[in-house]
Amino acid sequence: MMPVSKNVKIVTFTVFFCFIATALGYGESNRLTKKDPFDLLKTVRGSGKELTVTEAQKMALAWSPDIEKSRAAIVLVEAAASQSLVAAMPRLEFSGRYTRLSAVKNGSFYNDDPQVFTQARALAAQVTDPAARTLWQNSIDSQEATANFSFPIFFDQYALRATVKFPVSEILLSALPAYRASISAEEAEQHRLKSQSAQIALNVAESYFNFARARGAHAVAMRARKSAEDRRNQIEAFVNGGRMAKLDLKRAQAQLARAQLAETRARASEVLGAEGLCILLHYQPCSQIMIAERFEANPSPLEGDKEKFLKLAYHNRPEIKAIKATIKTQKHIVSAQRGLQYPKLDLSANMDYANPNTRIFPQQQKFRATWDVNAVLSWSPNDTFSASATTSQAEADLMRAGGAFRAVNDAVSLEITQAVTAHETARTSLAVAQEGLEAAKESYRARVLQFEVGVAVLSDVLDADTELSQAYLDLLNAHIDLRIAWFRLQYATGTMKL
Repeated sequence: MMPVSKNVKIVTFTVFFCFIATALGYGESNRLTKKDPFDLLKTVRGSGKELTVTEAQKMALAWSPDIEKSRAAIVLVEAAASQSLVAAMPRLEFSGRYTRLSAVKNGSFYNDDPQVFTQARALAAQVTDPAARTLWQNSIDSQEATANFSFPIFFDQYALRATVKFPVSEILLSALPAYRASISAEEAEQHRLKSQSAQIALNVAESYFNFARARGAHAVAMRARKSAEDRRNQIEAFVNGGRMAKLDLKRAQAQLARAQLAETRARASEVLGAEGLCILLHYQPCSQIMIAERFEANPSPLEGDKEKFLKLAYHNRPEIKAIKATIKTQKHIVSAQRGLQYPKLDLSANMDYANPNTRIFPQQQKFRATWDVNAVLSWSPNDTFSASATTSQAEADLMRAGGAFRAVNDAVSLEITQAVTAHETARTSLAVAQEGLEAAKESYRARVLQFEVGVAVLSDVLDADTELSQAYLDLLNAHIDLRIAWFRLQYATGTMKL
């Protein structure tokens, strides 16, 4: 058994050796043994113009070409609705006409040869009955007086006409349903505009927070690179002091090279994320954006279960409303096409103001007014067969719209399930990541202290540093995933504020 005095000497020597070893590396490891000064959420904010996600969404919606296209589509359907409304009204027409007639020679009522009347009078004189003779002679005189009579010819003719046409059957059976279809189509386009706006707002939110993720990942990579540099310098001091082998320095240099490569890749991801966000916002310069969202305050959880969110989605989602309006549009189109198969009843009225007016006899060279009304019932087999074919096409479009409605409902149900699951997972992950980061910090600090006094080996410190970097990334991803999941749940339920 070893004497007590000898044990005391060994313990004293060990403590002294640890003190000397610690002193040799203190100059290079002082930052490692202190509390980690890295503030993840602060580095995510960056510097430059403060920009919240709501402001980013407004900027994107203000200039988005997709929004302009949707608005142009609304203008088109509004114009179509106006055309349909005009088609459903009685048609009013005004016309004016001038006609120049060519010269013609008109015939007389009787033969205008004088010898004929002379012979007739000679024959009449031979009649013995005085009354008959007188009557015959008067008739001859009358005929001779009108032998050269002709109607006046007016070579210049002027006419003004006003016409009102009322296609009764076409208006009631086709034009009015077409107008209702245009109104429903305009409603569908309005909902599509809202859907497009919500999709752009979601894309902006995802791009905004993914840019924050890339910036935070770059900051974590910078921290890992600085930590690797400090460790390399510390181990180099230990190697120069004879405490560690050169092989350990090589390992530290290899880790530093990996950290530098990771930092380069993270910097590239941040640049790409900034560029993608700035393209959506039409904003420059991309590098001068400060993330103004407060990650310290988490979004309030949406109360309710999947069934409640599904009801919200079916009531609020513009895609569902757009499909419903499209189905209504197709039903009206079917009615409009079917109405063209039936016989047509047309009413019309005309007002003529002409000089001369050909309906008045005898004609006079002055303006006179006349009018007429008409009722026409017509039917064409060609129109019936043609309308039957277009009706079948409209019914097929209606069937497609019904299938699209069911598909949208299924897609919305899946989106709700994914959004609710992602939201719940993100909240749980955030709490776990916060605990994991605190544990990783303490583990890293303890490993560095143990390494400095010779209790831990270099691989323990490397593993602890890797775990700490991963813990920072896990916390960053949890914060970002929670906010993206919150926006996706709002989008899925149709409650996103624009």
